[in-house]
Amino acid sequence: DPAGLPAKFSDREAQILRLLTTGASNKLIARDLGVAEATVKVHVKAILRKAKAANRTQAAMWASRFLAPAATSLEAEVAA
Repeated sequence: DPAGLPAKFSDREAQILRLLTTGASNKLIARDLGVAEATVKVHVKAILRKAKAANRTQAAMWASRFLAPAATSLEAEVAA
């Protein structure tokens, strides 16, 4: 897998997981990916279940071990 993730994550889940590691909110993730915030919430719940994480912070910490840094338009917004 080029993303360095276990195969159990969909492409969209992997994208959202990367953005979670930047500290992005569901609203910012939704805006960046062009989907509804409710859609992001569904994906985050699936990510938490698959990563066996209790919350998004744990999921982001888990992901930081498996993900290569990915540049996104959100990085500038989150850093600001």
